[in-house]
Amino acid sequence: EYIQSLLSGLVETYYLISNNIHLNLSIEPCNLDLERALPCGLILTELMSNSLKDAFPNGSSGEICVELRIADQQVVLRFSDNGIGLPSHLDLRHVSSLGLSLVQNLAKQLKGEITLIPQTIGTGFQLIFPR
Repeated sequence: EYIQSLLSGLVETYYLISNNIHLNLSIEPCNLDLERALPCGLILTELMSNSLKDAFPNGSSGEICVELRIADQQVVLRFSDNGIGLPSHLDLRHVSSLGLSLVQNLAKQLKGEITLIPQTIGTGFQLIFPR
């Protein structure tokens, strides 16, 4: 419920930019304490905001997918879009972007790891942290 509410609110906030964006959610029920839910929500907010602002230029249409599942006592969160993508040389460990640096630090706070998911179209991230 938290993820759906958060992402729907962001789509509404960016409506003028994102009125052609379809949101595809696949969320398993998962109860997280506040110490994990807040950083997770901040990571999603940053990734979603970046996609809505940058991935679909000139009002182009597209899709943003968010998947949350539990696997082997770990939370696996995948975020992807089919927008214009990130530069191929981007290394998440050495980014100058304040937003992506924040995402890295929040992943560490969760004792997790965030990685880029190789895609032919768009951008994808995967965050894995202990349940």
